[in-house]
Order: sequence, then structure tokens, then C-alpha cells
Amino acid sequence: AALCLEARERIAALLWGVAAALGFGATVATGSRSGIALAAGGLGVALLLAALRSRGRLPWGRIGALLAAFAVLAFGFRNAVLVRAATGGAQEHSGAFRSRTWEGAAAMAAAHPVFGTGPGTFAHRYGPHARVAWTGQAHSTYLQTAAEQGFPALLAVAAAWAAALFCA
Repeated sequence: AALCLEARERIAALLWGVAAALGFGATVATGSRSGIALAAGGLGVALLLAALRSRGRLPWGRIGALLAAFAVLAFGFRNAVLVRAATGGAQEHSGAFRSRTWEGAAAMAAAHPVFGTGPGTFAHRYGPHARVAWTGQAHSTYLQTAAEQGFPALLAVAAAWAAALFCA
């Protein structure tokens, strides 16, 4: 969102805005209440930094477009959030579950370091590596990428992020 607000060219603003919206939509789709809160906090920080940098002259059109995209995606994926909110205390061991799932995903990636198990196969191939109850996702994009597509793919993703940040 910050890169969208700071972009000098319209195409860059559009591309960074789409990236921010897709990232927010993916976060909402997970139903992660903490992730959504952190995304909202990050948006607030981006707006504050943009205001400080531009001395109060904010790009209101871009801000409106981002907020509209976020609202549409939040509405579209609202069921994931509502289900998590309805379960309330049922998530009390979520942290322990995630850390053990990450251990299993790391073991899966280590067992298939070059090519992984194949895109979209985590749910089907995770079982032998599980350290806790079965789950269909690694609960970490990076670990899931390494497990499904191998460490070279994970390095390519990291290189793409670095290039995007340094070339912006």
C-alpha cells in the first residue's frame, strides 16, 4: 500500500495497488484475525508515512481505490472471518498447532529440497511429515512454497520480492 501511495507513475501505482489488494484479500481469506489487524495497522502506518512525506497532501484517489478494493475483498471473503470469530475460544492452542505444523512443513521441504512435491500437493503429501493433526496448509507461505516447489523456487520468490523492493 505504501508503494502504491508513493509511486510516481500510474502503472506502478496500479500494480502496487493490485499487489496490496491481493495480499489483503489473501489475508482475509485465511480468516486470521491477527493478520487482518496487522494488515489494518500496516495500512495506517502507510497512510501516516505518506502524510508525513507529502506534508499532508495525500493521494486521495489512490487511498479511496485501495480502501474500496479492500472493502470488496473483505466482503467477499467475510465467511472465513465470521467462522473464526464464531469459534471464539476454540483457537486457544492455535500457536502450538502452527509451530508443530511448521516443523512438519520444514521436514517435508527438507525431504524434497529441489523440486518439492509439486504445486498444490501439500494437503495430499503432508501426512507422513505431520507432527500434529493433519492440515491442508503449511500456515506459512514460505514453508508451503519450499515444500511444494522446492528451495530454488523459494529463493526465486525471495529474489522477486527483493527486486520489487529495490527497484520501486
